[in-house]
Amino acid sequence: MLTSEIDPQAKLSYRDELARTGVHDGINVCCLDLDREGVLLSLGIPSGNGFNLEMRQNLSRVATHVLAGLRLRKRLAASAAPPVTAASAPQAVGAVLSPAGALLHAEGEAKVAGARRALRTAVLDVERARTSLRNEPTPALALWKGLVSARWTLVDEFDSRGSKYVVARENAPLPTGLVSLTPTERCVVTYAARGFSTKEVAYTLGISATTVRVLLMRAVRRCGVRSREELLQLCRDSSDATR
Repeated sequence: MLTSEIDPQAKLSYRDELARTGVHDGINVCCLDLDREGVLLSLGIPSGNGFNLEMRQNLSRVATHVLAGLRLRKRLAASAAPPVTAASAPQAVGAVLSPAGALLHAEGEAKVAGARRALRTAVLDVERARTSLRNEPTPALALWKGLVSARWTLVDEFDSRGSKYVVARENAPLPTGLVSLTPTERCVVTYAARGFSTKEVAYTLGISATTVRVLLMRAVRRCGVRSREELLQLCRDSSDATR
């Protein structure tokens, strides 16, 4: 959002000081994960001229990728993660692929045929976003999803010889509450309860919008409520109780 949208009456005390330096407004991107940790990115601008829908969607997608990076950095304890090769992959790695999408190594759920296809497609999509679409941010961001199959973040890694691998690392968000649901169902419900649209949830988790709807319907049944609205309110109440 623009600072002027957050503070239309200009009551925030720091705005006068910024205005004296020529910063009369700002672009704010709130990257808040399901554990309520994250970062606020703020960019000062001379004036607020509003955002078109495309820009808002792009910035929302950027927030998804910032969060994925922060979450993975935390899990890998910054630079403490060992290098990965196709021959020796640690347990936190779901799969190792070539930049061309060839599967070189897989563990656990990544061995399933559907997961292998999803990972290969995601690697090829990222490569396309980086190359032929690099000067077209909207289609590139639309193609480069936040996660793959609600589980993995794709990371470039290099071995001692300089060979490049694409490593799929476990990096799903960690929602709390609603213990009867699967981890992916909890993620979908929590994002929806925070106001994410079906398409936004699908982008963030790297699944289809149809899958999001199915997971929400399944969660309704599991939690014994009558509607999606009751489910989301249950999630909000559960979240408030853990604060």
